Amino acid sequence: MMDPANTPLGKMLLEDITPVVMVLCTPLVEESCLKNGLSFVQMLSHFCDFSSIDVPVRTASDQPYRLQKFKLRLYYASDIRQPNLEVAKERLKQVTTDVGEKDFSAISSDPPEVNDLLSRPESEILPAWFQLFNKELVRTLLFSDHEAFDHPVACLLVVSSKDDEPINRFIDLFNTNKLPSLLNDGTMDPTILKHYLLVHDNHDGDFEKATKLLTEMRSKFGQNDCQLLHINSSQDGRLIHNQDNPWAHFKSDALPTEHLGCFLNLDDFHEIKDLLQELSSKRIIPYMEQEIRVLNQQVSATRKGFRNQIKNLWWRKGKEDVLDTRNGPVYTFNSIESQIRILGDYAFMLRDYELALSNYRLISTDYKLDKACKRYAGVQEMMGLTYFMLDQSRKEAEYCMENAFNTYLDPLHSAVLLEQASFCYLLSKPPMLHKYGFCLILSGDYYKKCDQMKHAIRTYRSAISVYKGTTWGLIKDHVHFHIGQWYAFLGMYDVAVTHMLEVLASSHQSKTMQELFLRDFLQIVQKTGKTFEVLKPQLPFINIPSLKVIFEDQQTNASAVAASVRESVWRSLEEDMIPSLSTAKSNWLELQSKLMPKKYKESNICVAGEAIKVEIEFKNPLQIPLSIANVSLICDLCANPEEMNSDANSSNIDLRNDEKKTSTSMGDSNSSLILSEVDISVGGAETTLVQLTVTPRVEGVLKIVGVNWKLSSSVSLPKLEGFIHSLPEKTYVGDLRHLVLELNNQSKFPVKNLKMKISNPRFLNAGNQRELNLDFPACLEKKMNVVQSGGHSNVNKMLQNVFHFPEVLPSLDVSFELSPYPSRLQEFLLRLDVVNKTNSECFQVHQLSSVGQQWEISLLQPVDSILPSKSLFAGQAVSCFFMLKDRRRSSNSEDHVNKSDVRLGPQDNSEALFDVSSSPLADFHDCERACQGSSLQGYEYKVDLVFISKQPKGNIDSGAPNTPVLFSHHACHCSLSSRSPISWLMDGPRTIQHNFSASLCEVNLKMLINNSSDSIASVHVNTFDSPNSDNQPTDATASESGSSSTKLLVQPGSTAEIPLQICVFAPGIYDLSNYVLNWKLYDENQAEANKPSGVCQGYPYHLTVLQST
Repeated sequence: MMDPANTPLGKMLLEDITPVVMVLCTPLVEESCLKNGLSFVQMLSHFCDFSSIDVPVRTASDQPYRLQKFKLRLYYASDIRQPNLEVAKERLKQVTTDVGEKDFSAISSDPPEVNDLLSRPESEILPAWFQLFNKELVRTLLFSDHEAFDHPVACLLVVSSKDDEPINRFIDLFNTNKLPSLLNDGTMDPTILKHYLLVHDNHDGDFEKATKLLTEMRSKFGQNDCQLLHINSSQDGRLIHNQDNPWAHFKSDALPTEHLGCFLNLDDFHEIKDLLQELSSKRIIPYMEQEIRVLNQQVSATRKGFRNQIKNLWWRKGKEDVLDTRNGPVYTFNSIESQIRILGDYAFMLRDYELALSNYRLISTDYKLDKACKRYAGVQEMMGLTYFMLDQSRKEAEYCMENAFNTYLDPLHSAVLLEQASFCYLLSKPPMLHKYGFCLILSGDYYKKCDQMKHAIRTYRSAISVYKGTTWGLIKDHVHFHIGQWYAFLGMYDVAVTHMLEVLASSHQSKTMQELFLRDFLQIVQKTGKTFEVLKPQLPFINIPSLKVIFEDQQTNASAVAASVRESVWRSLEEDMIPSLSTAKSNWLELQSKLMPKKYKESNICVAGEAIKVEIEFKNPLQIPLSIANVSLICDLCANPEEMNSDANSSNIDLRNDEKKTSTSMGDSNSSLILSEVDISVGGAETTLVQLTVTPRVEGVLKIVGVNWKLSSSVSLPKLEGFIHSLPEKTYVGDLRHLVLELNNQSKFPVKNLKMKISNPRFLNAGNQRELNLDFPACLEKKMNVVQSGGHSNVNKMLQNVFHFPEVLPSLDVSFELSPYPSRLQEFLLRLDVVNKTNSECFQVHQLSSVGQQWEISLLQPVDSILPSKSLFAGQAVSCFFMLKDRRRSSNSEDHVNKSDVRLGPQDNSEALFDVSSSPLADFHDCERACQGSSLQGYEYKVDLVFISKQPKGNIDSGAPNTPVLFSHHACHCSLSSRSPISWLMDGPRTIQHNFSASLCEVNLKMLINNSSDSIASVHVNTFDSPNSDNQPTDATASESGSSSTKLLVQPGSTAEIPLQICVFAPGIYDLSNYVLNWKLYDENQAEANKPSGVCQGYPYHLTVLQST
């Protein structure tokens, strides 16, 4: 068996999965290299591949082995960055689309059979574009954070001997500000091996200076970490590297290929090669060995062994270094998960596949538990590749690769990789054809998901030959049905019909699937706009043995009873009527026989003008009824028998009617034939006997060739036409419209159990029948003197109102910020910010409403002072402040008057406010609440707000230009940033006067404490002596005359009061915030240690004390 390393996949792995060296060099180094038309990295890249390095390696085990092949990859530090994901995806998509367009021209031809495909060379079997796609895919995955192959293992710092102060330049090169962001943000380890290289351009002479600098470098950075490289040893630049030019693939328009490396002679070649081989064998490989041993000890101590595995499974200690984001967990390079992945990748690059596999297995479970899908897929992929390189457990390798394909989130990647996997099964020995076909079908499904329809058709068509001739009827139906649908989507209806015909007679399918197949087939035929003639159709089935032709030749039956008598009885009576002697006088029967050609003497004889009856059985193989129309015979009638085709092969007879010989018209007096037509209906799994007639009008030879019928409207398919009245071509976010969908049933069949599917219920609300003819938007206005119910009725929905816009543009950006009122409990400040995001539209602000009966809302300043123009123009922004009051526990009856709306337009505006508690505003708000979701668990006050604006008539492209356009913006779960259920307020005088010469000053205060939770709160207030005074004399003091510690219980949803008293000894301004409030909730359902609690510092409260006269 072939060594896996020598297979195409093995060679690719050894070529691409190799250590990365980051290069940092000065401009003068690049200047010397550019004399050869090459950059520094380009100049060295050719010499980084070692085919016979022969280096001993010992990783985690005591058993050493030798590396014969090794390769380095060099990248500039500026190139070590993750590519733009969106740009990379678009590039891959474009590559795939271009190939699909190019190959689709020949897709209408029949795909090759599997046996024919296997007889071709491998190079002809594999699509050529796979290599291009793989190259682009690898480029998009460079420096990914989910694997460590592209993490630099070493940094090559390169300085020219011409640089000023080269030693300092080396130090400056590895400045963290100049390093790639991936090394600074924790993705990659910045503490990597450093190697210092001094480049000397031989054109500059002064070899002694370079040697002296090398000595200084070794004394500064270490004897083994520094090297000197001489380049440009050719003085005239006339060295020509023709066909063997190692840099030919770096050809550019600026310099011909033969001049690349023109100043580099063989001495330079050998010196560069020795430099890189020494760097690999003496620095990088030993460094990776040491890292593997250190990491393996750490992993063994913390993660390996039964005890550590159980501990990790239950507690996942490694998650302390993991940051959760919406794209999944993010791991830093020093997290235990990343360390295990680095250990596995280093072992893989040094060919210790057993060690790599054990660590991949170890980390796979962690990533799966953390739901880190991309990292889990990457580990599964590497496990599969490691099994392959070990040449072990083919089934395990396939399982891991399948897991990787199914986990990768990008459908295009999965589609192409699955298609490539299918060819692996095809080219295996022996070929695994069923897995080949299955992977092709999976690949086609993924192609369809990413809108690569032509590739989906190509892969499905390739799978047809796998299942041809097998008993796997369901798979064959699936393939042909979807190919037919996709061809129809591309407008290739003729080819679509061909594939749909393959599934029509699928008797093994369920009744539902049979209806689906037939319905889609008829719809595709209808879209073609023509009638398809199908030879040998399978639906319905024609029972050929049941064929019976009834006609009257030389004998005439007196009745139906006579026709049923056996032919042998009549033949015995006819024997006496036909003369037996040849000399006898001929009768009319013998004369007719002599006129017939010899070929047709055995034919039956009938009389022109008399009807010939044909009985045949139609069988329906499906479970659904079939309606068959225009059933008639296909006949050929030739007046001159010698003109008939002498070929006896009936398979060559054209089944289509020849207009010169055949007529299917019932009333055409010039036709030579009259054919009957009947319409029949065949129930599910039933057989129907059909009687057809043909009447020849002229003498000749009549051939009954076949049966003709039309299959149409077999399934009751009501044709519904829909029209949306006043549908605009474009609109803006928040646009609220009343639209009517009118449905018209064009068929003869009634529509029952009609259902409506809404792609996004957030933007569409189905109204009820009484809302059909409402005056919009007047129907949304608040009704005076009507008690608000706070909700809307639950009525049966009908498909009437549809809100759907082809193009939705940005309109107003509306945001809210809620904060506590500084001096009042249960009152809050609300800030509204509105920005007009349109380029040209103007909006009129109308109202702001709080949803429900809990909140009272009021303006803190007139709108006229904020928005004098009364309109918000394009690009303009405005901010308004409101006061929100919680009125749930208000004892004042006036407070229960509905004050949940505030007008934002001119105060003298007489336009009515809109009712946000009624449909459809309330319905839309419910959808917004469900979509926006609830905030995190906490005790903050929450409020839902609806901001309504208007637009003058006719400003937006609309089907109803004279109707004002209404916009609603919904904000749900607006809450305070505080997570504490306890709020309090210090109440008392702010300024007092006192005659300190007469007595001490006692000030009475009180603290109001509110509990907004659903549990009893224990509140403990600790006060401290000597409140801070901003300008009191140094000997002035104040002290707490009451208790220094107060503890009380506050009932759920209630307010408690604590009296306080302080004693002031001198005038001044005192900050009475020298107290701490401790709270704890008593929840019976929670353990003592888990009960919510908190500590709050006192609010600033300044008391001014003046000396009275």
